[in-house]
Amino acid sequence: GVKGVTLTNYNVALGDARMQDGDAAIQLVGCDNNIVMHCGLSYVKTWGILAESCKQSTIIYNTITKCLRQSGINAIVNSTGEGTIIAHNNISECGLYAIEMETKVLSKGKHLIHDNIISDCQVGIACVEKNFDTLVHDNIITDCYQAFLVVNTNKTATKAERLKIYNNT
Repeated sequence: GVKGVTLTNYNVALGDARMQDGDAAIQLVGCDNNIVMHCGLSYVKTWGILAESCKQSTIIYNTITKCLRQSGINAIVNSTGEGTIIAHNNISECGLYAIEMETKVLSKGKHLIHDNIISDCQVGIACVEKNFDTLVHDNIITDCYQAFLVVNTNKTATKAERLKIYNNT
């Protein structure tokens, strides 16, 4: 796992137009059962934490601020796995979403997003594409343009289903 990282002013130059992969503060690819905790991340070009093709990510007790173009946390990119936990994070001032659960492959679900404090982002929590069986509860979302976003852009395949969103303020 990753623990106790502090990263400030990482990769801020916005002038070039290269791909965004590799521009996250912490990027995990194909790392199952990973833990990212107690990290402070700020002034990042894209994502604070990006977990791609990972199963059972645990992302807890992090402070993420000023992700300029993307999301604070994007946790199930291209993952068929289950059991991702995103909890007790403080996320603010992200250009897109504070927490993003997006996958184009069918996620097995049983994901849990709870007790996060989110502010000043375009969207607080987004469940996009084939997100499945996700509980979203007891999060505090303030000063965001939109608190929750659920999108299914592929109408011919299994879509975001069985999302339970409750007790959020």
